[in-house]
Amino acid sequence: MRTLAALLLTALAAYAEANLPAPLKALPRDGLAEQLDAEVRRGMEAARARYQSRDERDRMAAVEMLEVVPSPLADLDLFAIAEEDGWPGVRLRAAEALARRENRHAPMCAARLAV
Repeated sequence: MRTLAALLLTALAAYAEANLPAPLKALPRDGLAEQLDAEVRRGMEAARARYQSRDERDRMAAVEMLEVVPSPLADLDLFAIAEEDGWPGVRLRAAEALARRENRHAPMCAARLAV
């Protein structure tokens, strides 16, 4: 019984670690970030804050929020999510968002998900 409990705890710990959000680069404070208006910056920051959750639904909602942000920085975040998120559904949603935004990296993300 102890062995079963230890295995379950180990599996639970591995499961929790496997579904982490992708690391996103910090928003730059100069250059392109200065060109963002305040509303776009707030949208990016809100989506990024929501994305840091371990809950799949929150991360899906964050991807939806990033999809409507009119900035190349949102494309970079969507690409990172499509490549590295722990939930396959979130990765797929980010790849779909890149395709809808006609990003040139969308086919590569879709191919990696298919493999």
